[in-house]
Amino acid sequence: MREDLRPGLATIEWELMEAAWTHGEGPVSRREFTLNSGREWAAGSLEALLSRLVEKGYLIELRSRLGICRYRAAVSRPEALRSGLLSWFAARKLDEDSLSEAAQLLQTVVDERRGARGSRRPA
Repeated sequence: MREDLRPGLATIEWELMEAAWTHGEGPVSRREFTLNSGREWAAGSLEALLSRLVEKGYLIELRSRLGICRYRAAVSRPEALRSGLLSWFAARKLDEDSLSEAAQLLQTVVDERRGARGSRRPA
């Protein structure tokens, strides 16, 4: 699999990745994922989601000699966004005109968000 064509992330997976990115460069324990995500996780659900993120190439699993698992983000937030967009477009096999239209729409959204941020003035 090309590294820039990782499978996209489900919303709940994205939440876990946000928790990993918030934590920084260091490894994150299951407990820290729970604290950073602000969500209560059933142990089996969290384990399954983290395993899936490892399989997709978004997390790296670090296991100690005692069998304790910690995780570290394998990709940055921008890399994950790029990968998700590429996967989405590749899956739809859009023609050149459709890709051009999608790019224009995305640029409009970016411009609108920049304008909204720029229009806010600090109090």
